[in-house]
Amino acid sequence: MSADATPGRGARGARRIAGVAGALLVALALVPEVRRSGSPGLGVMQIALLAAGMLMLLVAWLGARFPSAYRATAVMLLNTILLLAALEPLAVVVGSMTRRTQSSPSRQTYYGDKPWGARFVREQAASMGKDSYRPFALWKRGPTSGESVNVNAEGIRWTPGASCGRGAYRIVMLGGSTLWGFGSPDSGTIPAAVQAVVARSTTRPVCVVNLGEKGYTSQQELVLLITYLRSDEVPDLILFYDGVNDVRTAAEYGETGRHYGYRVIADKLEGVPPPLALRLRDSRLVSLVLSSVGAPADSLKVLGYRERGVGVDSLADQIVARYLDRNRMVRALAREYGFDYAFFWQPVLWRTRKPLTAAEKGKYDDALQGLPEIVNAVYTRIHEIALREDHLHDISDAFDGQPGFIYLDWNHVVPEGNALVARRMVAVLDEFAGQRWVRPIARKPPHSRPVAAPLPKRR
Repeated sequence: MSADATPGRGARGARRIAGVAGALLVALALVPEVRRSGSPGLGVMQIALLAAGMLMLLVAWLGARFPSAYRATAVMLLNTILLLAALEPLAVVVGSMTRRTQSSPSRQTYYGDKPWGARFVREQAASMGKDSYRPFALWKRGPTSGESVNVNAEGIRWTPGASCGRGAYRIVMLGGSTLWGFGSPDSGTIPAAVQAVVARSTTRPVCVVNLGEKGYTSQQELVLLITYLRSDEVPDLILFYDGVNDVRTAAEYGETGRHYGYRVIADKLEGVPPPLALRLRDSRLVSLVLSSVGAPADSLKVLGYRERGVGVDSLADQIVARYLDRNRMVRALAREYGFDYAFFWQPVLWRTRKPLTAAEKGKYDDALQGLPEIVNAVYTRIHEIALREDHLHDISDAFDGQPGFIYLDWNHVVPEGNALVARRMVAVLDEFAGQRWVRPIARKPPHSRPVAAPLPKRR
């Protein structure tokens, strides 16, 4: 055996060992994904194992050529990192300019001719990044002060015209971003329109409180109501405005009882690193590239219920059942604290019978895959139940026959739409309760507060 053969045999053996070790490391990194255990996406440890395994496999493949290949790759990688580092600040500037252009009233047909349009668009955009943690309800919007968007330290949006002194008739409204007033200035929200309509119908001072918040489901609203009732000022009437968030979150997770951002919040609490895709989105450069190629910014997987093998009908039944359970809890609270209440099921683009404008037609055609089916299934059930249930009112037809532009997207609407919803709410209350719901109610301490007379059942 020649002396030269021994080093060659040793090199081949080292390459085989490197190849086996690399394959094992790659397998260890990918096993959780294959078994679908843990959170979706690669964690930090998985990425480290995968990188080490790929490096070992590269050594096994290149052999003696590895050092030179490594040096060339290192130079290319270093140059790439330096280039990306230089482009990131540029992407921040370009992204900021792009957002300003996209949110400019000149790009929004509706806001372009409104004197408050440009100011409102800027103030609403600024308010969107001011979320703060709130016990039990999870999040509320942080304080915002402007000419068209105002939110106080408790996360409550201002209702123009509200007179909340002693003896006022108090209405608390709960819902998601549609109630909060996404797309509308303070004066154009549903609570603001209810304030104006009710104030004209009674000599009492009227105080409408807007507790709407983006993404809130009816379960979060119930939690928020319970915390609100701890105050001495128990409202006379509580109005709920629901529908899209209960359906959307259930469609994402394939079951009810979840809220927006559930997996992200749970992973943070449990110490699970976010998936690589989400971490990459933190880069302004990556976000700019994705937006330029039309990649959706929305990370929610609406088809989640289908991926989990959940049928439309079974999920719709679950959504409705849980919603009615929460309604019964509100009824029990109303008996204990002595307030009136009503539930309203909101309009949505895919259920409307209004003539669609060209812009609305585009939103209709751009439906998130899998969502219209579950929306229609749930709304059909709610409509049938509302025909026989007191306190539950389906007003999803509030825009039927309206020819003008109303829908900003599949559920958010312009101020004119909010005004139509508010007038419909008040009309429903007048029909089933008359003016009794704005007459004075004698108040006693919470532990002995009289039970409010229920709104009459439908005939």
